[in-house]
Amino acid sequence: FAAGIYPFRKRNTLSEEEQRALFRATRQVLLEAIAVLRERMGEVTDVKVRDFLQVHGKAGQPCPRCGHPISEVKIGQRATNFCRHCQPGTLLRGGL
Repeated sequence: FAAGIYPFRKRNTLSEEEQRALFRATRQVLLEAIAVLRERMGEVTDVKVRDFLQVHGKAGQPCPRCGHPISEVKIGQRATNFCRHCQPGTLLRGGL
């Protein structure tokens, strides 16, 4: 979400700039998550804190960036949440 890239894009379709943006966004999201979890959890390690994530688990709610509803795609037991406005793309049949 932070990089604005459609979550089902194949790696070989990303431009060099998109790859760099994805790397930077991944690093920033992880650093922010670590800071939030350290602050909220302290020594507790058996609690799942997810409410600070921008779109994860928030299907149907407004996107924090543009206000469009967050979408959810489920494959088996896993769900991916994303904003179709901020992360445009198309699902392909027979594969993502």
